[in-house]
Amino acid sequence: MTIVGSLPNLQVLKLNLISFVGLEWEPNEGEFLQLKYLLLREINLENWIANSNHFPSLEHLKRTEPSPDSLKQPASSSGKSSMVGLDDDIEKIKDWLTGGSSNLETLSVVGMGGIGKTTLTRKVYDDGFSVYHFHIRA
Repeated sequence: MTIVGSLPNLQVLKLNLISFVGLEWEPNEGEFLQLKYLLLREINLENWIANSNHFPSLEHLKRTEPSPDSLKQPASSSGKSSMVGLDDDIEKIKDWLTGGSSNLETLSVVGMGGIGKTTLTRKVYDDGFSVYHFHIRA
């Protein structure tokens, strides 16, 4: 959260289930100084460690509980698909999607069936940076 927390004019923050890794959140000193509205939607946090120095401008805090369906783990043992050796490709795709152009563009992922197109695009779509960068997603 260091990058998001250090944004100087951030006043509204909406975090979803996939926004956190782990069950604990301890913001750093000096983060979220201007934050006024914080929505924690279906966040499965067990510990949120904060004191009066954190979120000094916070006026509204809303938390919704995770639904039973959102807590179900996929059949794999780790709960996540693993893709070996594609971290650089995932970063390239994120760079293409968030690069400076304001023109509407299309990025196609094509290939033979079963090579991981859906897994790759799902990893980019579910990535916390993509969630933060794109306010409307489908």
